[in-house]
Order: sequence, then C-alpha cells, then structure tokens
Amino acid sequence: MIKDLVPVRLIGRLRRLGFKGCPTFYRVSKWFRKKLGYTSWIEESKNIYIYKIYSMGSYVRPKGLDLRYPHCESYEEAEINLIRELIEIAEKP
Repeated sequence: MIKDLVPVRLIGRLRRLGFKGCPTFYRVSKWFRKKLGYTSWIEESKNIYIYKIYSMGSYVRPKGLDLRYPHCESYEEAEINLIRELIEIAEKP
C-alpha cells in the first residue's frame, strides 16, 4: 500500500546509503537493523508516539541522560521522523 512507503523525498538518500528494493517502512527498518546495526521502534503512550533507536548496547535516541523523547502526534509522523533520523545517523562520517 502507498501509505506503507517511505516518502519520496527520503528515497534518494536511502539509495545513496545502499538500500535496494521497495522502500516500505518495514523493509527500511529491517535494512537499518541488519546492515547497519540500528534497532528502532515506536511506542504509544496516551496518544503520543515516541521512537527509540538502539545500537551496540546503548540508545542512540534518546541520547545519554537526555530523556527528552521525540514526541509525535501520529504513528505515521513517528515513522517518517524515525526513518529521517536513521538516515541522518547513517550519513554522518
């Protein structure tokens, strides 16, 4: 389904990182986990959605003692922001 696809504006960046195939949120998340070692998920609490990114025994998001989570108002917004942040992390030298 079209709503399962990563937004077009992020696909080029994913391709430059080496992602191949149909860019659904599920496949992209799985690719980040298998190829780059980033585990991520979205949690809901009282109609607020937050995402977390974990790698090599520690949280990448939220970072360290900064417990401010990335709050989103919808699950779809959280998916997009999560993928965008994973891309930003992977693009860093």
